Amino acid sequence: MTTAAVGRRRVHRAVSAFQSGHMPTNAKASAQRANAMLGGMDQVIAWAGFLGAWLLVAGPLYQGALELQEEDIDRELMAASVARVPRPQPPSAWWWLLPPVMYLILRRRAKAFRHAVFAQLTLDQQRQFTIYMRKAIGWFTVAAGATLLAAEQTWRVTEAHRWSAWLFWLLATVMLSLAVLNTALRLSRKTHAGAAGAVSADYT
Repeated sequence: MTTAAVGRRRVHRAVSAFQSGHMPTNAKASAQRANAMLGGMDQVIAWAGFLGAWLLVAGPLYQGALELQEEDIDRELMAASVARVPRPQPPSAWWWLLPPVMYLILRRRAKAFRHAVFAQLTLDQQRQFTIYMRKAIGWFTVAAGATLLAAEQTWRVTEAHRWSAWLFWLLATVMLSLAVLNTALRLSRKTHAGAAGAVSADYT
């Protein structure tokens, strides 16, 4: 038998063993280790994307709240202007039998109330309010987009671990709550620190 024929027979045996599942023990162990390593990397990448996406939610939330808090706006006078405008009367509860109609009624009355309040403001207050709302809408849009991406990454983690769908909703709710809580706590500490600094300045 020629050398080429022997080589073909060896290749044929290897292919047959692979197809039938009768691989050598060392080859099976190597394949299992490779599969385990790939599966582990998939989970690591999924968790990295999960954490990174939720950080992109927490960041804009905090930065937006911080900028809006520091915005130069006369809140007391605006609150007084709002207080001068009577609140719209709530529509009849019977309209809830037709939710789309109820939504349109509530939206129309809320829009009329906003226009009435805006008309009470001075030109300078209107300018301040417009800038404030533009910044708020901009940061809210960024945070909302990041939340959608974070939801996708949360689903990837759920799929990687083959968890139930309800764990996806639990994870998403917990992470969004943590992002909001982070913003609230940081702003609260900043407010307390500013108040403490003002008090100490009064006594120096």
